Amino acid sequence: MANPSLQIGNDNWAIKEDNLLGYSTAGTRFVPQPITMTRATLGTRVNPSGLVEDVALLGSELVTNGDFASDSDWNKTGTWSIESNYATASGNSTSQYIQQDFTITNGKTYLFTYEIIENTLNGNGSSLSGSGGFVSVSLSSVIGTHQVYITADDSGAAYALKIGVSGTATTGTIKLDNVSVKEATIDNLPRVDYTDGTSSLLVEPQRTNELTQSNQFDTTWIQSGTLTSGQDGVGGSTNAWKFENPNATSSLYQTDTTSGVQTLSAYFKKNSNYGVRFFAFGSVNCWAYFDLNNGTVVLTGNSTAKVESAGADWFRCSMTFDQTTSSCRFYVTNNTSTQVVGNITLQYAQLEQGSYATSYIPTSGSTVTRNQETYTKTGISDKINSEEGVLFAEISRTEDESNYRLLGLDNGTSQNYIKIGFGNNNGNFWIRALVNGVTVINSDNAVSNNANQFYKIAVRYKSGDSVIYIDGVPVLTSSTTFSSGTFTDLDFTHFTGSSHFFGKVKQLQIFKTALSDSELATLTT
Repeated sequence: MANPSLQIGNDNWAIKEDNLLGYSTAGTRFVPQPITMTRATLGTRVNPSGLVEDVALLGSELVTNGDFASDSDWNKTGTWSIESNYATASGNSTSQYIQQDFTITNGKTYLFTYEIIENTLNGNGSSLSGSGGFVSVSLSSVIGTHQVYITADDSGAAYALKIGVSGTATTGTIKLDNVSVKEATIDNLPRVDYTDGTSSLLVEPQRTNELTQSNQFDTTWIQSGTLTSGQDGVGGSTNAWKFENPNATSSLYQTDTTSGVQTLSAYFKKNSNYGVRFFAFGSVNCWAYFDLNNGTVVLTGNSTAKVESAGADWFRCSMTFDQTTSSCRFYVTNNTSTQVVGNITLQYAQLEQGSYATSYIPTSGSTVTRNQETYTKTGISDKINSEEGVLFAEISRTEDESNYRLLGLDNGTSQNYIKIGFGNNNGNFWIRALVNGVTVINSDNAVSNNANQFYKIAVRYKSGDSVIYIDGVPVLTSSTTFSSGTFTDLDFTHFTGSSHFFGKVKQLQIFKTALSDSELATLTT
């Protein structure tokens, strides 16, 4: 995925087609400028099909004969064998491996994919492990396709890849297929999100999923019912789970000791006439009941709750609370506030520090952190007319109203900038311009806004003729003098590097001439 771009335009904005950041069709007068993006961790997004997917660039296939079409290219120990287009092994109380060697680079990240066709091994689900030239990981032995990001560390390893049955397995067999290893670039990749049916750049703060198994509910999760894997999931995925409970007090939960303001979330499917209850058991019990028929919050206690549609009868439910937690639990309900015997289908659980749910962070055996995203573009003074022009953005904010969330032009100092975004005063806009340390445009708290709603904002700056338009309406005019060289950079922060913008961006454009009132009204409508 290419880096996103801002658009530098001239006096005729109308010939630009309505494309996402980074696109410039033939005949337009806009010149895309790639923005530098920083996030040294993996991130996810919702793609146009509604599927929650990793954002990664994959290299070529490193495994030979990963579909086991022939009995070749693999070194086998113990009972491992290749037949009928899959590899199979039997439990015999010893560790045994199927292995293959290829070239990997220390410190690099690789995506390891494999499929379990059948598994009757005993050993409490710990019957498969991966090691060799990679950092050793425990692998899911549940039937279905699995993906794991692993780090290369081939010091002293005889093979690049070793997939093993552990010595805890004494009986049964396992069938393995479609093994793949590809180098994965996960750092500094922007995320284009389609959650609302349109495309926008997703910008989020650093968050950690404290649940060590986010979608492997048969491992560290404690359940007093029946779990069935391989269910149809969000966006056409097939790795969701059905939880069936034997009585109204049965729950599915993972222990946790996280303290403070935190948000628990997961995806749930409307399943017959059943809803779900969230319960955070701790110093101050917190709960929320969700109606999965209508996608609504029924009742909360010591918490706030939210439901978002994910399409095809799927909802992402979240609960925010403030306490020390000992466990986070899911119960089946009757779509009101009563726990019942029944079943729910769920997927992608997350517990994170913060007052709202961010995009899904996959975990597989340990907590995982997604770093904060930062966007900057420096050295573009020749592409910005500091004496006159327009800064235009179509943006939405998150539910976080406790901090300023800003983006715009500056010169790296407190003396000159134009910033647009959201303030920390009851969700109002924060739009301000400084020239030589003097505030010349200021609409602080003049207009309110709502979380997760897009707004089109344009600031025309020109000596004696400055104005702010929001959604087609002028909200403030100003007369001042702008001088050349005032603006040199574009940042998704305030000039200090603080007040990072978090939210979504559909459009971001800089015009080198001041547009007319009618053009601004049309542009922002």
